Amino acid sequence: MPVASPGGYRTDLWQLLNNGGHAMDFVGSMIDGPPALPDTDHEGHGGWRIDQINDNVGVWLDVYRPNVVVLMIGTNDVLGWHNLQSAPNRLSALIDQITTRAPAARLLVASITPLADPAQTSEVQRYNATIPGIVASWAQQGRWVAFVDMYPALTLSDLSDGIHPNEAGYTKMAQAWYAGLVNSGALAPSSTLTSTAMAPPTPTATRTAASNLAATETATTTPTYTSTPTLVPTATPTPAEMPISTTTPTVSATATITPPTSPTATATTTRTATRTPTATRTPTATATR
Repeated sequence: MPVASPGGYRTDLWQLLNNGGHAMDFVGSMIDGPPALPDTDHEGHGGWRIDQINDNVGVWLDVYRPNVVVLMIGTNDVLGWHNLQSAPNRLSALIDQITTRAPAARLLVASITPLADPAQTSEVQRYNATIPGIVASWAQQGRWVAFVDMYPALTLSDLSDGIHPNEAGYTKMAQAWYAGLVNSGALAPSSTLTSTAMAPPTPTATRTAASNLAATETATTTPTYTSTPTLVPTATPTPAEMPISTTTPTVSATATITPPTSPTATATTTRTATRTPTATRTPTATATR
């Protein structure tokens, strides 16, 4: 992501989660962010394509073991015109691996944001049109996965260079992610949140916190948000003991949430290579940038 916004949407998302009473812990193998971002761990990889994330996500899931993963990936495939006809199949394979490797994790998959180039925008729209169906297909098979429509949340005026979001764009992305996390039930107690964001076209140092974000909450409060993404309801898989941001490509983060023991609503993120979520801060690891 651009140097001007080293934290991407993570700074605003952290604030939204914190203000909503969700204590969280971003986790991941990468670390960076502005002073305004208390937790700089993430898993955002600049310039990575779907296949590259798929080749590495298994290790991240094993190390950080997040409960919730947020994934936005595909922008770099479009920018590089990389076998675009099979991009939906690669995304489906990635979702399969994440939900198989971390069956108890809650996965949110977003459409990718607009691009200034008209020809590339057409490919973005074509690719995005396939995502709701892919997500619904896996959900029907019992996988915990939901769709967040990120594309309409931003306009070309929200891009700094025709590709990466500017500060206003990242704020809108954070609002869309937060609304998706709340509306899908991913922040419910007893779940670990992992958000994965796959990196921007230009590599940047980031720790997996965007792809691994852990948070623990003791009480539930009613969060407020402005953007309401379209979600595809997902079936809740049988609880399994589980462990498990952005420029345009993808980001991931994980957060662990524990059932409230008192009316106090708080969320704490667990930090570990993935960090296991706990009321205090158990490391959990991390989904999608």
